[in-house]
Amino acid sequence: MARSTENSLTRHYSGKFGNDFVLRIYPNMSVMAKPPGPRRYASTEKQLVVMGRLRLAVNYARKCLADPADNAFYLSKPKKGKSVYRMAIKDYLNSPVIEKIKTNEYKGVAGNKIVIIATDDFAVEKVLLKITGTDGKLIEQGTARPDSSHSVWTYTTTAKVTGPAEVNINATAYDRPGNNGESSVTVKVPGKTKTR
Repeated sequence: MARSTENSLTRHYSGKFGNDFVLRIYPNMSVMAKPPGPRRYASTEKQLVVMGRLRLAVNYARKCLADPADNAFYLSKPKKGKSVYRMAIKDYLNSPVIEKIKTNEYKGVAGNKIVIIATDDFAVEKVLLKITGTDGKLIEQGTARPDSSHSVWTYTTTAKVTGPAEVNINATAYDRPGNNGESSVTVKVPGKTKTR
């Protein structure tokens, strides 16, 4: 594989050239590589799933290139040697992660704060929080508010727990392509006794 950081001959070209080589263009660099050969074996079911997801990622990246807002979003996330197209594909293939749900201020009444730490390789766009009883009955749900970094999100409760002694708190984070990651914790409600 040959690389060049300044080449007036190849900097305007990319793609496959006959059966000789493939030319790929990256910011400040051109890469000349051997073209991939034909597949020798049939794809497994797992490989077909991965290839299908890659096709969806490519479609998402093409949409981002054509959308000024998406284009500007990825350009605002400078990564060395990465184009908007490549960053959009990477973002599509990676889901956000809920790192922690902090419930130390939760007392089972309105006005309590629940803090969610959520991360993504580019940005978390939205965090939804849901509180249910251990029987699955919904107590409340809503959208958390982000800090300036969009990694710390705060949800303010609106309902008082009148029934169960324990509740399940579920947080789901979403990124720009729509991927989601979630996590749950079970919390005891102060002043309530668990019935048998």
